Amino acid sequence: DDRQFLSDENDIEYYIGPKTASKTAKNLKPSEFRIYYQIPEKSPKVSYKLPLFLAYMSSQNKKVFHFPIVCGKNNRSGENMWSLRYADSATFPSLLALIKYHKTYAYMDPKTGKIDTFPVWKDVIIDEDSFCET
Repeated sequence: DDRQFLSDENDIEYYIGPKTASKTAKNLKPSEFRIYYQIPEKSPKVSYKLPLFLAYMSSQNKKVFHFPIVCGKNNRSGENMWSLRYADSATFPSLLALIKYHKTYAYMDPKTGKIDTFPVWKDVIIDEDSFCET
């Protein structure tokens, strides 16, 4: 089951399975995020290894951002560390911890006073909204 990495019943709703970036974006509401495996928009070929993404719709301008989710190893402990690919991203010991953090905390735009789950108004975003085969 694809949901094996989510152990809390309340967090299962955040995982939506394999989808295209455009289909994922259409199903988001402002300030919502979802985790999905990104499949190609039009390519008949689907790689056996799909990248994991977090899609987020900004509360300010309703723009959708697709952040790659990266799992690396901690140099000291050798344990997995999960993060989103943007400049201010924290690291987490599990994907569930990453979800719980972003469900709980938010950023405030100092210019507008508006709240967003991610600091999308800053110049820290590395937005990848298309499938890349490597």
